[in-house]
Amino acid sequence: EADQSLGYVPVVKEKLNLLKETVQDTDEAYRHTISKDTDATIRHKTADSKFFGYKTHIAMTPERLITAAIVTSAEKGDGPELPKLLEISQKNDIHVDTIIGDSAYSGKENLKLKNKDNQQIKVVAKLNLSITQGC
Repeated sequence: EADQSLGYVPVVKEKLNLLKETVQDTDEAYRHTISKDTDATIRHKTADSKFFGYKTHIAMTPERLITAAIVTSAEKGDGPELPKLLEISQKNDIHVDTIIGDSAYSGKENLKLKNKDNQQIKVVAKLNLSITQGC
C-alpha cells in the first residue's frame, strides 16, 4: 500500500483488495465470536458461510422421534459420531436396518456397521470422496 506506483498495476491492486477484504472479514468474525466458552469453535459450512458454537448430531425414526443425540464442538466431523448414535438408539430399543444421511456419514467404517442382530445396516447417502476416489 505504501508504494503507490504498484497500486496502479491491476494484478497487484486486485490482490491488495482481496487481502484487505480477508483481513476485514477475519476481524469481523472474531469480534462477533468472542466467548468465554473455550470448547465452542468456528466451523465453515461452505466457503462463504461459517458458524460459531457446537454441532448437534441427531438420530431419529422415520416418524421423527429422536432416538439419540450427541453434542460436539463445531470442528468435529459428523461421520465418527454415527456408530455412537447407532449404539445409543439400539440401547433405546430401536431396531435399525437402514440409516439415511448426507455424505459425511458414508465413510468406510460407517458402511460396515451392523445392528444388534449382527445384520449389515444399509447406509443411504451420497458417497464420500474417500470412498469414490479410493483413498
